[in-house]
Amino acid sequence: ERPTVAEVGGNRGAAAMLRDSILGRGPAPKRPRVAGPIEGLPSVTFLGTGCAEPSKYRGSTGILVEWAHGSVLLDCGEGAWGQMVRLFGEEGARKRASRLACVWVSHKHADHLLGLASLLRNRPVEAPRVLLVGPHVAKRYLRSLGAALGTRGGGYLFKHHTHLARDARTFSHFFRGTGLESLTSVPVVHCKDAWACVLRHRDGWKVSFSGDTRPCDEFVVASRGSDLLIHEATFESKYSAHAHKKRHCTISEALRVSDEVGAGLTVLTHFSQRYPRVPDELHEAVTGSPGGLEARRVCVAFDGMKVEGNRLGEYTEMARRVSEALREAEAEGNKE
Repeated sequence: ERPTVAEVGGNRGAAAMLRDSILGRGPAPKRPRVAGPIEGLPSVTFLGTGCAEPSKYRGSTGILVEWAHGSVLLDCGEGAWGQMVRLFGEEGARKRASRLACVWVSHKHADHLLGLASLLRNRPVEAPRVLLVGPHVAKRYLRSLGAALGTRGGGYLFKHHTHLARDARTFSHFFRGTGLESLTSVPVVHCKDAWACVLRHRDGWKVSFSGDTRPCDEFVVASRGSDLLIHEATFESKYSAHAHKKRHCTISEALRVSDEVGAGLTVLTHFSQRYPRVPDELHEAVTGSPGGLEARRVCVAFDGMKVEGNRLGEYTEMARRVSEALREAEAEGNKE
């Protein structure tokens, strides 16, 4: 039986506060897992797909969600700005940083927020203020930086997850013209003050991100029917005891959540750096027989990977090819 947020002492009653707004509506119908494109979905770029310290192949967590009239950055780990420059060029990175409506930080651990300073410092001076939603520690971290942020440091408004849930005026101000109907933070089972995120757009799409968590019923209910589910899968299933201790998910637990949510596509991310390329368990599932990840509409995230709604059918095949290429590179490296 899964622990609840309240049972692990997290988020100071946030679960109770949000229960009416999230769980009281009843479970949403599951979205059929269709193989074709989903028009109107945002593009999602994975800036980092590892956890803890960055490695050669996987940096710290950062997920850039962009659509026609807006964008949100989900988590901003160390190196997020540098990855944006590598992917989009310096000018392109500055444009994207400038048009961000919100930077959303899931929890207090360094691999999810250390990149905030670089991102804020490199936003153009003339860029409008950005909404920064996060745990209390994120606000204290930014205040501690002081003058290091330069003149751009005042270019944000901080709101704690629970405060934004009660502040419709702030949401309307920062998301005016973007078409986003709601950005809901859902308390999850990790450290104190840890959250998941659900984005809903007036065009009908829904994107959910687990942050760091154990399997969490509150998040499953809130994310049901998502077009895109992004879920952490930190450890292989043989490390189940370690996952419990660290309050993360194993790959098999993440896949069970995916089945319960019934998303159009699930992307697994936030892999332990003990897997510099692809965990054996996932490599076998990606490249294995029918009934594997492709049949389940699940794929594996890699740094620099971009998911677009009109190309959903391509990603499971792409994940297979990347996994095989990394294994070949590993084998060549071992020969040297």
